[in-house]
Amino acid sequence: MKILGIGGTTHDYSYCVMNNEKILIAIEEERISREKHSQGLRSKLLRGIQYCLQNNDLAQNYDDIDLIISNDAFDLNHNIETKIIDKMVKINHHMAHAASTFYLSPFKESAILVMDGGGSYFSQRFNESCSLGHAENNDISFFQKIYGKIRNLYNIEIFKDEPNTVEQVFESNSSSIPLLYLLMTEACGFKTLQEGKTMGLAPYGKDTYVKMFSDYIKIDEENNKIKIDIDYMGLVSCLQEIARCDHRDRFEVKADIAYATQHNFEQAVFLIMNHLHEKTGSKNLCFSGGAALNSVLNGKIKKNTKFENVCIIPAPADSGTSIGAALYGYYNIYKNKRSNYEPLKNMFYGKIYDDEVEKVIDASKANIVFEKYDDKDLYKHTAQYISEGKIIGWFQGGSEFGPRALGNRSILADPRNKDMKDILNKKVKFREHFRPFAPVVLRSQVHEYFDTDFPDNDFMLFVGQVKDHAKNLIPAVTHIDCSARLQTVTEDSNLKLFKLIEEFKEMTGIPVLINTSFNIKGRPIVEKPMHAMEAFMQCEMDVLVLNNYIIKKK
Repeated sequence: MKILGIGGTTHDYSYCVMNNEKILIAIEEERISREKHSQGLRSKLLRGIQYCLQNNDLAQNYDDIDLIISNDAFDLNHNIETKIIDKMVKINHHMAHAASTFYLSPFKESAILVMDGGGSYFSQRFNESCSLGHAENNDISFFQKIYGKIRNLYNIEIFKDEPNTVEQVFESNSSSIPLLYLLMTEACGFKTLQEGKTMGLAPYGKDTYVKMFSDYIKIDEENNKIKIDIDYMGLVSCLQEIARCDHRDRFEVKADIAYATQHNFEQAVFLIMNHLHEKTGSKNLCFSGGAALNSVLNGKIKKNTKFENVCIIPAPADSGTSIGAALYGYYNIYKNKRSNYEPLKNMFYGKIYDDEVEKVIDASKANIVFEKYDDKDLYKHTAQYISEGKIIGWFQGGSEFGPRALGNRSILADPRNKDMKDILNKKVKFREHFRPFAPVVLRSQVHEYFDTDFPDNDFMLFVGQVKDHAKNLIPAVTHIDCSARLQTVTEDSNLKLFKLIEEFKEMTGIPVLINTSFNIKGRPIVEKPMHAMEAFMQCEMDVLVLNNYIIKKK
């Protein structure tokens, strides 16, 4: 049984092909179109569908596909073939989110929480923002949905020189916690879908505005249900007053706004999670939607709720709905019995480019020098370069699905160098100075360097704290508040990355590397060897490793 899942909404389009219980291949459109979050004309071609079908010998024969399934928030205003539309089944957007996490979790039953900026429409002006439910065996059901008002939230940066017209954008109250985070993100000067920048900025701030903002957020239990009431206009007026009256350095003010945003967001979500626990009685939580990318929040779930086990997949936001829709089709529509309850090991669902690596190297010979090594020597030489302060582009196997590089499309560097964060931000990633970098650590040694409730954090989804003795050992991955969005690795989750870190540890005594996504500012993570070579040549990266080739610039 073969199923094609199509995901996304008006952004973050994605696709996957399943054969029975196995996901054969999955890709996000941005990796092919090279347009971040699939926001551009090239992305509307949906070339990722052919990417998935051609790699499974189904290129022109849709009859081989038993089911084409998507979510009902997916925008069909594209150059999508009629034969796909005619066969497509649509399911609820939040159901696709829930299915992506629950069916890939190790749980036979679980509480379900989906939170995002907006999913399926309830009416012309409202769409779902928070869904609470429960799942057991094959069945997923929601017992409460909270709807938010749909708003155009663009161009509200509060420190602009021109007059601010935000009153024309927002009106009255709403009930969307994620849209609150988006409002504050744009108030800090960042763009839509850049909430991660707000999360990274928050530790630089203080609690100046925490109480002030919390006065506009009301969460109560009413008739055994959660009721959320956010006074957006009050918040906007508050932000405008801050812009007029707080004459401190703008960075300090924005950092304080980010701090208050993160704090109030966490408190609101923990209230909802504890209500969910009380209603379901489950010790397990499956958390999805864009809010589940907030790794600072995620790392505190066990300390602030009664849930004992938490599952979040590497692509909890809209791109993950392609996988969720396909899984829902297999387990719910076709009623196939679920047999796999093993924890998810990885999501390396992209195409293997072994043949293209040599072609790209051959085409670039005028500008590079290179050598091919066996695995043992590859790890040895790469670890040596890293220990010498070199910045490495690391390209291996199939690409990881989701927004965070997990070791197949990564930039790697030495965490011992206190200047490495600034070097990477300035010379390689071309991004804001305050943005932190993640450590990847051997799972067997995670507790030697980090305090975390999630020692099996292979997907970089939970922030922990760097232990006191380790702060001076790995300063480049220690954020200003001594936190770190860590990733653990095992032989099973990523053998090559595991072996490389082992080699680095043998040389330096440190089982940790900097791991950041293989891209430069404003561009998606690289997918093909050609993308990797282009990024390598356009920044001050020192060494590129394509499979078993080590490449340097002439």
